[in-house]
Amino acid sequence: MRFPTHAPRLTSSIVLGVISLATFVLPTTARSEQTTTEVEDVDPESEGALDLDELVRRAVQFNLLIRAEGTRVREAEALYQRAAAMAYPAISFNALIGGPTSEARTTVVNDLSTVTPESLEADFDFGELGVTFRIGAQIVQPLYTFGKISTAKESAAHGVRAAKHNVNITLGEVLLNVHRAYWTHMMTISFAEGLEDGYRILESVIMKIETLIEEDSAQVTENDRLRLLHALATIRVRLTDARVGQSLSLQALKLLIGKEQSDALSVAAKEIEDVPEGVPSLNEQMALARVQRPEVQALSAVTQALDGVAELRIRQLFPDVYLGGVIDMAITSNATNQTNPFIYDRFNYFDLGIGIGVRAELDVFQKLAHADMAEAEARTAMARLDAVRQLVELDVQKAHQELSGSYTRLRDLEKAMTAGRGWLTSSVLAYDIGTGNARELVDSFIARATSEAEYFKTCFDIHVGSADLARAVGEMQQRYGVTVRTE
Repeated sequence: MRFPTHAPRLTSSIVLGVISLATFVLPTTARSEQTTTEVEDVDPESEGALDLDELVRRAVQFNLLIRAEGTRVREAEALYQRAAAMAYPAISFNALIGGPTSEARTTVVNDLSTVTPESLEADFDFGELGVTFRIGAQIVQPLYTFGKISTAKESAAHGVRAAKHNVNITLGEVLLNVHRAYWTHMMTISFAEGLEDGYRILESVIMKIETLIEEDSAQVTENDRLRLLHALATIRVRLTDARVGQSLSLQALKLLIGKEQSDALSVAAKEIEDVPEGVPSLNEQMALARVQRPEVQALSAVTQALDGVAELRIRQLFPDVYLGGVIDMAITSNATNQTNPFIYDRFNYFDLGIGIGVRAELDVFQKLAHADMAEAEARTAMARLDAVRQLVELDVQKAHQELSGSYTRLRDLEKAMTAGRGWLTSSVLAYDIGTGNARELVDSFIARATSEAEYFKTCFDIHVGSADLARAVGEMQQRYGVTVRTE
């Protein structure tokens, strides 16, 4: 009876797979399948203007960065399945048919003195030629591995959770970019509308000045006309900049939702002045960030995975106990089947057996070195986790302070914009009745344009700042219900 001597063992590729997954997640989290996100399917070819919510849904489904992160989840899941598969039987099978084989016969079974002359070796008489058919199979079932398989599965499971949290990191960044591109588009539209209104006002004033100059009126001078022409040219430059920004933001939205740049995209307009109300409490936001920020969760899972790798390296010092079975058979067409068990017959045989075996690798010093390396990697991950927790708190504080400052500026800019509009209106009326001058008209127009630009920019900062605070806290994904399940 032959007995299998190759017991299943956790290959180093499984351990290295967990480590490689960790090294991918660590740099990503330190700096900051589609099938796992819950979002209603949308038709990429559907017509109509897309609002912000619809743009977010399309980005979740079609953004290439999110899809790329989804493949990392599938890679981690495959690593877990590979570790889990080590608990199941390993079966190997081989079959061979070949020839020609020389004659190996005896005239009497089990009587070697009756071997035929043609069967004798050391000559060129091969006798009757034949063929040999051989078949062999082994089955090995692990019985006890001193926790190797369970530790590998647990470590790989932490790797899967880390990969899913990494998808949530990318989701938050992509959704923030969608908000930024959308509100940039809305801001440039508001800029363009305000500049076009100012352009029409100055254009009408210039037409009147030119009429007065032709009539030799003392109310205006050539310098007044040139000053207004300069202001008009400046408006055209700013209007061109606004339209370029409008086009670039539209291209950015196409990229974020997975559309080709040559495809048409219509964006539903929304008043940029409709800002969210109030700033949430900083303490509440800090508490939420400590619990649900995906960078912290991902690094925590990575740390647990590397702790598991270190434990697995230690457990590899112990042997594996396994149950093994074997079957071997050979049939040769031109050889006598000898049934005496004390006669070695390599041409015809049948062996079947089952037993319990122990397998151990005695490269103890290499295993200890690998264990030390794994423990060092786990300590490094823990240090990075502590650093990331501090960076997250700083990120939340920064986003909260910037948002609070934007709300404060908005209140003052509302007053400035109201005053600027009133000043421009009175300057235009004064100029119409002949009591004003071109310098005051240009100054009032610049004041009004500057205050409106700052007001729209502050509204933009509030919209994007609110989204950035949600990302910093880890709520951006929950806001749209697209968080990847990590359990």
